[in-house]
Amino acid sequence: MLIATAALVAADDAADAPSGKPTAKHHEEMIARFDKDGDGKLNEEEMAAAKAAAAERRGEMHDAALQRFDANGDGKLDDTERATAREAMKANRGAGLTDEQRAKARAEFEAYAAKYDKDGDGKLSAAERKAAREAWAAEHPEAAAKLREAADKDGDGVVSDKERRAAAREMRKKQHKKNAGEAGATGE
Repeated sequence: MLIATAALVAADDAADAPSGKPTAKHHEEMIARFDKDGDGKLNEEEMAAAKAAAAERRGEMHDAALQRFDANGDGKLDDTERATAREAMKANRGAGLTDEQRAKARAEFEAYAAKYDKDGDGKLSAAERKAAREAWAAEHPEAAAKLREAADKDGDGVVSDKERRAAAREMRKKQHKKNAGEAGATGE
């Protein structure tokens, strides 16, 4: 179940990544995430919050990429540094997992996702991911409370999108380290 939960969190975090041109699915997810008054559309205030969240996320991703891949320290990524970044991200997918662990995690995620993929498109929308998180929290109240407490870095009693993404990244890092240790212990 931990692997399925980690996979769900990873999918949730991956879905936050910019995907280029907005789609109907993207629009639906923006509504689910930012439509606070529930009218099915974003008013000026909600749109401003959505734009601010997107800008913050882009800024975080840009800063992280610069910190990791700006080899010449000029404050921007040249073509070579961008190519290195792309290769590193590609290589890091599933890092630390054996083929067996990767297959098990994928099967668990697919079973879990199928349970919450209400529109049957093979993906979890923002609303479907939220329903999955809420169902998991209802099934595991003590674990959910510990996760919320650990993720709520500012102590306001609410886990913001930024705090949720940071917690997801931390969970993935811990899972990668654990998996790498298990692979090393078995000689793989």
